Amino acid sequence: MNKRMMLLALAAVSAAVFALPAVASATSNHINQAPIAFTVHGGAGNLSTTSGSTINCGTTTGTGNFTTTTSGTLNLTFGPHCTTTVFGVSVTCTSTSPEEPSGSISTTPLTFHLIKLDTGGNGILVTPPAGGAFAHFNCAGVQQTVEGNGVIGTITAPGCGVLSKTATIDFNRKSGITHGHQEHTVWTGKTYDLTKEGSTAAMDTHATITYAGGASRSLVCT
Repeated sequence: MNKRMMLLALAAVSAAVFALPAVASATSNHINQAPIAFTVHGGAGNLSTTSGSTINCGTTTGTGNFTTTTSGTLNLTFGPHCTTTVFGVSVTCTSTSPEEPSGSISTTPLTFHLIKLDTGGNGILVTPPAGGAFAHFNCAGVQQTVEGNGVIGTITAPGCGVLSKTATIDFNRKSGITHGHQEHTVWTGKTYDLTKEGSTAAMDTHATITYAGGASRSLVCT
């Protein structure tokens, strides 16, 4: 092989090596096809803090959209009948938005990413918009805000590679902990947490997402 041919061969190998990160970035947990919209329906949604307070809401609903196979946007509403206890008295909590009915709390527009949990399961990381606010609401006229850099949930179904019209997601408190600590808080060495009024907070809810138009999608796991 002459010198010119050798240089051309080395250039081809170098191009292939530099292309590897782009290929690797496509191997994150993902659904098999996007974009796709979905709705959210779930049971009671609760928010507890390490200071001992708890907000209890009747149901969890919402809408979302996979804009890519790995990420998208999400809006959630908790309620009706969101309440907390202040000095032994049950009071109603409501979003500051005037369109919200009494006893319902809606989030800000959120972003989500499908992830592989550090513990080995499949998960979802939900993050707030710039500024870090997940929701603004008031309880008995007192303004409150849920902040933080993110909250991590577990995808409990379907299993990897299984086509399904739905998927289920759990956000849980840490086992054995009464208030304020999420089950999963660390991903790729970074800690994600919710806070409310200076206290660490945890969200508890179980929800099912249903893909629009009766479509089916599968979770491709890595």
